[in-house]
Amino acid sequence: MENLKKMIENLHIECTEKMLQQFAVYMEGVLEWNEKINLTAITDRDEFIVKHYVDSLIAKDIEAMKYAETVIDVGTGGGFPGVPLVIIFPEKQFVLMDSLNKRIKFLFFFFSLVLCYDLFGKLCRNFFISFEMHYEASSRLCH
Repeated sequence: MENLKKMIENLHIECTEKMLQQFAVYMEGVLEWNEKINLTAITDRDEFIVKHYVDSLIAKDIEAMKYAETVIDVGTGGGFPGVPLVIIFPEKQFVLMDSLNKRIKFLFFFFSLVLCYDLFGKLCRNFFISFEMHYEASSRLCH
């Protein structure tokens, strides 16, 4: 994760050891689950850091991001850019949306059972995941 730490420092982001651990755990989780469901085409860890984490974290400089209290990531896929932004902005509320229920289930599982329990603490209360609301999906959720 030394490579990640350097990349984050180059973006002028104060990154604690806890944040680095969160990034590491999430990357390993995405890569592990990617073998079961398609979350990303990127499987090389260094490429993952650049194309998922660095590309996501560049959004921190957008003026609206600096002042937003709630951020919506529409079409989050494997959680990008939402999850990296959740890590560096724990004071903000996030909504991650995707049209595929399998991706949303991964995010829900990973945050509720893995990251929130060990790493994110109170962050779970400020993190929301939107399920697809097509007729079939909503009927499955209601029964």
